[in-house]
Amino acid sequence: MSKESEQIFNDYIKPVYKNLERYVLNLTFDRALAKDIINDTLIIALENFANIKDKKKVLFFMFGTASKIYKRICKKNIRNVSIDAVSEVFISSGSTDSNYDIQFLYESLAKLPPEQKDAIILFDIMGYAQSEIAEIQAVSVNNVKVRIHRGKQKLAQIMGVKNE
Repeated sequence: MSKESEQIFNDYIKPVYKNLERYVLNLTFDRALAKDIINDTLIIALENFANIKDKKKVLFFMFGTASKIYKRICKKNIRNVSIDAVSEVFISSGSTDSNYDIQFLYESLAKLPPEQKDAIILFDIMGYAQSEIAEIQAVSVNNVKVRIHRGKQKLAQIMGVKNE
């Protein structure tokens, strides 16, 4: 790849890198694993950059790629979740009670099936539209809605929240 092509790629990546980083940290709860996944994702994105017709969808491509890499790691049971990293990554200030609540939420999220966890993180934590999540996960919008709904139901069950 030429230096010019790499520069064009970097120009597309710079504005979306923080979103990719946040997404992967939300998936893994582990900075070292997140960096590995991000690096692998960037390599794959660079290799496939010329094949991405709509360059505005580079972020979707990278989210989908990072998600696939993460799922592959989970299937191989290589994943070593460090919930203590949640405190370092997501809790910078606040009361002890709110820190505990956030840590409990992320521990509970880690127990969800990967597709449901991805959908909830992208929708509720990162603020993506369901149509955007459908593109990232390569499923229909209705499937995304089902994943979010079932994921929230299971999350409530895990957290001990009763529907009244």
